This record gives sequence, structure tokens and C-alpha cells, in this order.
Amino acid sequence: DDVTHCKPDPEIFLKSCDKLGLAPSECVVFEDATSGIKAAVAAGCYPIGITTTASREVLLEAGARMVIDDFNEISVEQLVAQIG
Repeated sequence: DDVTHCKPDPEIFLKSCDKLGLAPSECVVFEDATSGIKAAVAAGCYPIGITTTASREVLLEAGARMVIDDFNEISVEQLVAQIG
């Protein structure tokens, strides 16, 4: 209800970052759709694709910086090392 524009517009991520008090570059976004990946890229966040609705190739083409099949594939420590 806080946004007026749908993804791929970055509004939802920009407002979320603002509410968290963080710069978009400090935020990781997990998305399973190309519109969400594109919105995260446009916002300046670090987009990670999840292959629940789209293929690895499609998510990477949309701008995902990495793609996982599920959350068991990466730990917080690995994520921090990856984007560090």
C-alpha cells in the first residue's frame, strides 16, 4: 500500500531502503522474477535471483548478480564474502 508504481519500477526497494535507513547499495534483494531483478538493479541494490519461477539464464540476463536455486545454497557469511 506504500507504493504507487509496480516492479520493474524501483519504488518499492527505494522506499524499503529509506525505511531501513540504508543506502540501496547496502541492501541485498532476493527475487524470483525478472521484473523484481530489474527493479532491484534500478534501485541500486545487489540483486540475487532465485530459480523458483525463472531460469538461471533469464535471471542473469535481467541483471541478477548471482542466482541460487534455494536459500540453502548460501550462508550469510558466504554472501558477505561474495559482495564484500
